[in-house]
Order: sequence, then structure tokens, then C-alpha cells
Amino acid sequence: MARTTKLELSQTLAALGAEVQALRVKCAEQAATIEVLKAAKPNAQAERKVFVRREYQPSAEQLALREAMAAAKALAMASGRSVRVGA
Repeated sequence: MARTTKLELSQTLAALGAEVQALRVKCAEQAATIEVLKAAKPNAQAERKVFVRREYQPSAEQLALREAMAAAKALAMASGRSVRVGA
């Protein structure tokens, strides 16, 4: 089993402490960069265009089919039988 001296442990601790300090500085720099980028980023919702729903206009063919189905329904209700609607 290898023995580690008190001096070696102190040197390792000092090196790790310096490394931790360097990482803290780097982390602070990154946090500052993030804050700058957040401040520079425009509000995404302000640029977003509002969706406007257009009124649906069925075609003449669709309107004719609706009329045929309504007439078939009325005929079925009046006669009490099933009615087939052809396109």
C-alpha cells in the first residue's frame, strides 16, 4: 500500500482548490453571458402574428350534397324508411 505524505495531500488540495476557483470564474462568466443574451433576445410573443380564422365557404358541389342529404333525411323521416343519397 502506497503512503501519501502530508505535503502531497496539501499540494493536491491546493491544486484542486485552484481548479475549483477557475471553474467558479468560468461559471460566473457563462452566467453573465446568459444574462446578456436574455436581455438582447426580443420578446417572442410580441413578434408573433395573430391567427385570424377565415370564414369557411363551402363549394357549390358541397352545398348541393348538403341539400340532397337534407331532402333525403326529410323523405326518410316522412316515410319511415331508409333513403340512399348518391353523389
